[in-house]
Amino acid sequence: MISSEIEGIHVIEECIYFHQTFGSTCCNTPIMAGLDIPQIIKTLVNESGQFNLHGRTIVYKAEGRVHKFKWVYDGTAWDVASGISVKDRHYSSRHGAIEHAVAKLLPELQAKGLLPT
Repeated sequence: MISSEIEGIHVIEECIYFHQTFGSTCCNTPIMAGLDIPQIIKTLVNESGQFNLHGRTIVYKAEGRVHKFKWVYDGTAWDVASGISVKDRHYSSRHGAIEHAVAKLLPELQAKGLLPT
């Protein structure tokens, strides 16, 4: 049982790699039947959330992608009430992408008088 579970994980990992690299589904094996590979990839490589800052809701997300044969993350942060958003690109981690996007958003909100300086 454990051996087949490990084998199944390897099949999924190989299919995820194939999909990330070539943009298509790779397997029609029984273990992959019914799985939505693009959705699995999106769940594994993306992150999102929100927090409140001085009564404002700030939403953030990081999305992974391939850029020049390297996996990178782009971060986006936006203020829900005003709709102001920023994007920062090409980070090696989700957290780095999110951190830099939020850090880029805060001065913009301060400049518009939406956050204290």
